[in-house]
Amino acid sequence: MTEQKFPSFKQQTKNLVNLAKGVAANFVENGEVFVSKNIQNERLNICKSCDWYDTAEFRCKHCGCYMEQKVKFAASSCPIFKWDKVS
Repeated sequence: MTEQKFPSFKQQTKNLVNLAKGVAANFVENGEVFVSKNIQNERLNICKSCDWYDTAEFRCKHCGCYMEQKVKFAASSCPIFKWDKVS
């Protein structure tokens, strides 16, 4: 049996739904969806230096997210607390 590289599909779906809820709530509260390019780059650089980052697939092995997309959202945060949401 091969080792699973990312969380289960079910868990990844839950993570995506939670992110979507957070994005919607943040938009209602603050009118914001995205962070600046500077914050995106800072977040992505943190991810790229992390042991959980899969450089071949540009994904986090902890949450399964595609990080080049996730870092764009103000409501998103790192599952191991290396960067937080922006409100």
